[in-house]
Amino acid sequence: MDQALLKILVVEHDPALGSAIRGMLEQAREVVGQVEVAATLPEGLWQLHHATFDAVVMDLFLPDGAGLVNIDVVRSVVPRTPMLVIGSADDEHLAAVTMHAGAQDYLVKSQLSPRWLLRAVRYAIERNEAELALLDAEQQYRGLFDHLAEGIFRTTPDGRYLIVNAALARIYGYATPEEVLENITDIG
Repeated sequence: MDQALLKILVVEHDPALGSAIRGMLEQAREVVGQVEVAATLPEGLWQLHHATFDAVVMDLFLPDGAGLVNIDVVRSVVPRTPMLVIGSADDEHLAAVTMHAGAQDYLVKSQLSPRWLLRAVRYAIERNEAELALLDAEQQYRGLFDHLAEGIFRTTPDGRYLIVNAALARIYGYATPEEVLENITDIG
């Protein structure tokens, strides 16, 4: 995590809760430099379009939003920014669904404290940085793999292709690696 002070966007329709979250985050002056609060999803999206944030803390059930779909909406604007979702329900299933939808964490409103919130933000940023590094490494690998002139592949022990590059597809007379995977089921 970068040593610069964090800039965090809070998207929360309840003014009292938005102010409380801002206050909790601002207590960590050595870590958090700026906290912006948006009262509506459109206002939050506008801020995300016009400024860079290190993390987004968003209420899951905004009156002007669509629950879990809000995560996709925000991620479409800032796909590389970690998002923490807050909700009223202390529900492990909802937390898991929220994280599968793209949030870094799910926090229960009634359990928020300055220390817990800051810790969650820090961990979300660190997890996000690790995930982005992995995705970037995978893209670099894919770039090398796909653009080599030699045909390269990986198979299962029983001889079924798992992955092939474009060069091998051309060697076999196919237009794409996907066609090779669909049509050749046994390399023997």
